[in-house]
This record gives sequence, C-alpha cells and structure tokens, in this order.
Amino acid sequence: MVPFVEMTPVNGAGDETLEAFEASLRFYACESMPTQAWVRAFDEYGATGVFAATWISPSLNGAAPTICDVQIDRPFVVTNSTAAVQIIVSTTLPISITAAEMQIGASDFVSDVIAMTPVDGAADSATEAFTATIDGALLAVGIHTATLRAPTASAAYTPTRELTFAVLPPWFARVYVPITVRSRE
Repeated sequence: MVPFVEMTPVNGAGDETLEAFEASLRFYACESMPTQAWVRAFDEYGATGVFAATWISPSLNGAAPTICDVQIDRPFVVTNSTAAVQIIVSTTLPISITAAEMQIGASDFVSDVIAMTPVDGAADSATEAFTATIDGALLAVGIHTATLRAPTASAAYTPTRELTFAVLPPWFARVYVPITVRSRE
C-alpha cells in the first residue's frame, strides 16, 4: 500500500479555481478490492482543503501478478536438515502463472537458481502455490536471504520477495530438545 500518491493536473498546470487532477496506481492481485482512497487538496499557500473519500478498483484488464504469501516451515535450518519454503502467486489478468524460482544469497537470477515445484503438479492457473526445499547441508552457518519471483505466461515477472532465515550448526539440534509436559491427574 502506498500511503501518499502525488496527483498531477490534467491540463499540466494547477492554476485554476476548479482543477481536474489524476494519478496512477498499480494494483496487485492479493489486495482486497475495492480500496478506499482519501483525497485532500492544497491551495497555493499550502493549506489543506476538505478531505474526500472515494472507492477505487483496478481496471477491468486485471491486477498485476504478485507473490501474495511466503512461508518457511521453520525459522532456522540446521546444517544436516532441510526446510520447506512455500509461496502463493496470484493475478487477476487472463494469464497463467507458469513457474516460480528462488535464489539464495543473490538476486540476479543468473546462476544457482532453484526451480520451485507447483503444489498441485501443474503451473497452469492464475493462482498457484509453489514449494521448494532449502538444504542446510549446502549452506554455510549464518543468516541467508532467499529471493523469490514467478513468471507468467506472457513472460512478465512478479516483483521479487525476500525471505530471511538462519542456518545453524549441527550441534544446535541436540541442544534444543522438544519437551512435552504432562500434568498428573
């Protein structure tokens, strides 16, 4: 959500008593629609006018594809274990989400790109869930960032999303043991 959007005069100059203004907003498929917008005007001295509210919706040609949700099944990965990452990608455009990919430690998507697998087995709809595995044995101990993106059938990519996680040494799993406490009855 963008908190403030500057509007421009339709005729190019804000010099009339009654003026028409316009702005451009980009909608993503995960946002709830319609959205309420609050508008206020400033006079030549910087004083604000009355607030006005209006409801806005994306154009009929749809909302741009975006990664709606990113989850990892644990906040840390031990070096001798794995963690599952899942993302949900959606668009309201009449196109399909065809793939998703992840890269750890870089965001250029040139090398070491990890292809994500569609949860339902086929990347062929406007909303898709994808999953991938992070292998702790392949990463150094420390904090890592995974960058994720998804292309559509028209070869447009979603904006990237980042997921930060920690890789911990193997002895960490032996230190933290889950304990179940039961009361006596």
